[in-house]
Amino acid sequence: MPHVPGHIAVRAGSLVAVFLLTACGSTSLLSPTPSSSGPTATPISFAPTGTPGPTPYPVATLFTSPIYKYSVTLPAGWLVIPAQTGWDGNSPVGHDDPIVDQLFAPQVSGRCPTVPLCGPIGWAYAAPTTASLATYVKDRDAADARDHPCPTAPQTAVSITIDDEPGVLESKHCAPVGGILVLAAFTVHNGVGYDFYMQDPYRDPAAEPLDRSDFVALVGAIHLPR
Repeated sequence: MPHVPGHIAVRAGSLVAVFLLTACGSTSLLSPTPSSSGPTATPISFAPTGTPGPTPYPVATLFTSPIYKYSVTLPAGWLVIPAQTGWDGNSPVGHDDPIVDQLFAPQVSGRCPTVPLCGPIGWAYAAPTTASLATYVKDRDAADARDHPCPTAPQTAVSITIDDEPGVLESKHCAPVGGILVLAAFTVHNGVGYDFYMQDPYRDPAAEPLDRSDFVALVGAIHLPR
């Protein structure tokens, strides 16, 4: 699908509709991350010691990455496995590597018609860079194609802001069978490149509009270190 020009802040609900239309998906949406009128997020951070298990959040919670220092408000029911070591900026990256913060959405019924329960997974990592945002994104797309069965260019790419920093929001379908939807958001902040990803392991096309809206909400809840 064609690149979509323009610059959109990932803070307004309108971006959900724009991103879904860009992807030719439906307009079925999940609730956004909590606002001032919703439940209050509880700040929390993790020390990278030992091997932590998933941490369920009974309420909306502010997770602060112990290694990468960004924060993100996660809705109730999400789980986190913090990264155990930092990314070197060059090595291949997988969604369950110890160099990434793993973010798990709740498994819910009815989301994927083909399985009883499903929910997307996200992961995030960062490393110093001297590249511009455009060069950084191009390099990350090339790395995805080199290290994974992904296309060399995204199917959609939208200019956004992540915590007031220019960024890019992408989507692409990667092999193997079924063409799993991979969503990505990138930004460069204070000389550090930040990568945020999400995918649904069940590869159910019916869930893709929900995956997209969940990712937009997740990116809109990110706070970069000051």
